[in-house]
Amino acid sequence: SVDGIWSSIYDAINVANNVIAKIPDIGDMSVEEKNRALGELYFLRALNHFNLLNYFGAIPVKTSPTIGVNGINVAREDIGSVYNQIITDLQFASQYLPASSSIKIRASKQTANALLARVFLYKKDFANAIVYASEVINSGNYSLLGNYADVFLDEETAESIFEVDFTALDRNRIAEYNFPLTMNGRREVAPAASLVNGYSQNDARLNASIAFSGTEPYAIKYDDLSTGSDNFIVIRLAEMYLIRAEATAMQNGDPLQIRNDLNTIRVRSGLPVVNSSDIAVLLSGIESERQLEFAFEGHRWFDLVRTGRAMALIPTVSNINKTLFPIPLSELLSNTNPGMTQNPGY
Repeated sequence: SVDGIWSSIYDAINVANNVIAKIPDIGDMSVEEKNRALGELYFLRALNHFNLLNYFGAIPVKTSPTIGVNGINVAREDIGSVYNQIITDLQFASQYLPASSSIKIRASKQTANALLARVFLYKKDFANAIVYASEVINSGNYSLLGNYADVFLDEETAESIFEVDFTALDRNRIAEYNFPLTMNGRREVAPAASLVNGYSQNDARLNASIAFSGTEPYAIKYDDLSTGSDNFIVIRLAEMYLIRAEATAMQNGDPLQIRNDLNTIRVRSGLPVVNSSDIAVLLSGIESERQLEFAFEGHRWFDLVRTGRAMALIPTVSNINKTLFPIPLSELLSNTNPGMTQNPGY
């Protein structure tokens, strides 16, 4: 599984790099068209490098195509250098992509800005996280849906910023892995009792996120079991409010601003507003809100790792080494690259 994550993401980066290398020599594209194409490709390359960084820590950064065995051996770079490349790619995308797009499976300027907000939050550059999250919120290109469940009923809604496109011919298997055996699923993944119990009964997100087969809970945000054609939402507007709230709190900023952003998400879910001005209380509330708001959307593990909370909240994470995946054994055995080393603890 770890090898599959590593190799498939680097395959995606290599596809992007191969196209990037060809674009300058395409004669019938204008400069504007070339920059737009490069912006989309740099966005995808940045997203993939960012995902690798969060899974594995220091990684090889690939900005040139690998053809055959040429360019295959690249040393792991320090985390700061990886972040620098991700940010450089996204800032290019932000500069040259159109301001917005109704096609959420294609990157736009605000798509790049939204990912920059997330990247800066993870990097603990909270000032820039606030800048880019605010840019997306204030752009007017997106809006929170009044009904939380509607975010996942249709594709490319007003709240969605970027999605991965799936069809019956190119399907995902999310519902298959989540749904119970009685519904022809595999139920290899199931909501923890602590998550189920974390929702209050009047929280609109509960019934939009979790269903029950008898007494067994299962995730239902993505429910197309028959064709697997549900698009997967990578970034949506609600995250920008919670990024801005967290980044402001981490800078001991204005509690009113923090509460406003936090309560924007809570009120949409039918929950009472938070009135505290205690930064620690607000940060705890933001952590909880992210868990409930983004359940089954791929945020929780990375949230706990980046905030140093994984060991405190997950009993099986007994030491810091377990917050990163191992570098795949196949990479270490087949690679003559002296810069390829294993993560500590493996």
